[in-house]
Amino acid sequence: MAEGALCKHVSGRNKLDAEPCNVRMDSFGDHCIICGFGAFRFARHAAVNSVLAEAGKEAGYTVLEEQVVPEFCVTLDGEDGAPKVQEARLDIELFLHTVAPDRLLDGTVRHPTAAAHRKNAAAQIGATARAGVADKARRYPPRGGRQVLCCAAEPFGYIDVAFD
Repeated sequence: MAEGALCKHVSGRNKLDAEPCNVRMDSFGDHCIICGFGAFRFARHAAVNSVLAEAGKEAGYTVLEEQVVPEFCVTLDGEDGAPKVQEARLDIELFLHTVAPDRLLDGTVRHPTAAAHRKNAAAQIGATARAGVADKARRYPPRGGRQVLCCAAEPFGYIDVAFD
């Protein structure tokens, strides 16, 4: 990748109306890994979930992906003042294991060079993944006798120790 080239990832589904990202690249192309435009962020998330699902199958679980779990749905006030339900679509549901308990997993990919994480990531290895786990834990506190196991990965390979 030529240093100084512009990122051509585009936002939106309609490519005719899409705006390009246009961030200037460095010689390593790190921006491609963290770009929030286009389908690439969904592809990164899907890759993590694929690994989690495959590991669950190998461990003897039955696996469902992208399940709405009612215990974690929350009611919010809509813009018009009417209540609005925010679905809790969790990435992986593991169940029907012969001896192990059922599990709910939710994955996230966080990049340590993203502006929101750069300072902490520079000070401590894994800080970005830990922040991802903390964010998910705030979103999905234990409810209705169920708990979500949060898995945060960084694109350069670090996986938070909470998932060991």
